[in-house]
Amino acid sequence: MKRPKAPPEDTRVTRIEHAGEELVVLSYPIAEGPPAALVAPLAERLTPAQAEVAWRVLEGRTNAEIAAARGTSTRTVAKQLEQIYRRLGINSRRELAALAGERRSARHRDG
Repeated sequence: MKRPKAPPEDTRVTRIEHAGEELVVLSYPIAEGPPAALVAPLAERLTPAQAEVAWRVLEGRTNAEIAAARGTSTRTVAKQLEQIYRRLGINSRRELAALAGERRSARHRDG
């Protein structure tokens, strides 16, 4: 059996008691955050983890690459993308790119 990969040193660990069970939530740091053009207009609609996944999708990364960078499974990334699409009312990576482009353009025009 493979030994699990140790999380980065600056990983935040949160323990939550729920229904008599202890849940452990790991928050992984990101080397650099999503561009302000993405985060600012969508911050109220996406969690920080979802914003990071969206940013990495906009960089052109695959689900496998995103999962490896975040220390999660590809299934987790796929689920996060489903949640992102639902929250933003879109259906694809292409629509996410278009939405992010529109938001950046609007911010640029509004100065």
